[in-house]
Amino acid sequence: MNVDNFRPGELIDGRWILERALGRGASAVVWAASDARSTQKVALKIFYQSFARHPAARALVDREAHILMKLDHPGIAKLLAARIESDLTYLVLELVDGEPLDRILVRTSREGAVTDMAVLARVFGSICEAVGYAHSLGVVHRDLKPQNIMVLLRGRAWYTKVLDFGIARWLETPAADATTLGRPKGSPFYMPPEQARGESTEARSDVFALGALLFELATCRRAWAVAGPQTHPPCHVPVPQDESNSFARVASRVLEGPRPRARSFRPELSATFDTIISQATSVDPDRRFQDADELGRAVEKCLRSTEQGSEEVTTESRTSSAAVPEPHTPRRVPRAPRILAPLSAFGLGVVLGLGATRALVGAPFQTPPGTESGSIGRPVSNEELDRILEAVADARLSDPPERVALERIAADIVRAAERHPNAATRTKISRVARGSVQLGNLDGLAACARMIRQE
Repeated sequence: MNVDNFRPGELIDGRWILERALGRGASAVVWAASDARSTQKVALKIFYQSFARHPAARALVDREAHILMKLDHPGIAKLLAARIESDLTYLVLELVDGEPLDRILVRTSREGAVTDMAVLARVFGSICEAVGYAHSLGVVHRDLKPQNIMVLLRGRAWYTKVLDFGIARWLETPAADATTLGRPKGSPFYMPPEQARGESTEARSDVFALGALLFELATCRRAWAVAGPQTHPPCHVPVPQDESNSFARVASRVLEGPRPRARSFRPELSATFDTIISQATSVDPDRRFQDADELGRAVEKCLRSTEQGSEEVTTESRTSSAAVPEPHTPRRVPRAPRILAPLSAFGLGVVLGLGATRALVGAPFQTPPGTESGSIGRPVSNEELDRILEAVADARLSDPPERVALERIAADIVRAAERHPNAATRTKISRVARGSVQLGNLDGLAACARMIRQE
């Protein structure tokens, strides 16, 4: 079956109706499609037969599907179904109605703008929350980059979805599959030194990629690329595909060059912000933040103090905002099971979407009109909480409560919780709300709403 010959309207496997091609990669084509059984819109990731006919390649797809099956988070594209066989291999994924982060950064850069500070805090925090959730389950993404982050604008709030766990792995699995034809998998511009050497990766490897992404998000410039004599070229300037940006040269810059300094391009950022980037992108994993959650908390605290006109330390345990801290013992991350049951033909599914929402097209990366930039710390009104509790009461009328109602309530709770001044409380509320959705626990959602109330 020749994947390149597929056309819109074609029925795949008796179920998936192709609508439009969203993108092509080295191993697969992603289509927007609909489910003939339910008319649900999905993203169909169909792998080339030249790739899927190899048992080792199918094993990688199988692993991606098992990892996505384990992950259930609003910031990660969900797996809906899968078929992994030599004649036809595909994943059915949640269709994300958003725009890739790299496109938004290119557009913002071309317009001579930078990411609004409130948007920076919201978007990067959303990414770290999703990746931190994966880390808590023992999953390392290993290919975090703007192309794998979808951005959605819902009302006046920005949200993100992390995509493409194609080279992700459990922490317990060996690094033997980390290279292809002698070259490590992943993008060199976001790849930590240990991954470039083909060594074992962990949560701190993703932290390195997030540090490079943070620089790019804050400045609309690339952390490790060069364009002629220009280092850190703007995102809208094409990166030359020449020796200066070869895998070896980029790896050398990462190892030997100075850490990228966001303040060089955006003076209003604090020295602490650059310290965070330096720590996150340290050559030595022991000097990095231990996972995405810790990095996200540090950035949130830094940006809040910048907004308030004061400098604070980057993490709770730090005493100086100017120096990278001494190495400390890595916090152990809970490990996921080593082995999962084999996939059935339609037991799972994942969908990727690359289409842009109408609200995002043509817009720079700025706070939507009417949105207050200083939302953190602004009390949630009693009226807002009452509406959430009323929604909980309404949901009790169904037995069991409808999943869509639970998810809507949880989303309102998480949005409200983002304004709580305590980072630990915000994280706790978010996790309890997600867990309550999984358990169908309306009492848990009601408790979350009450936790938000600030005395």
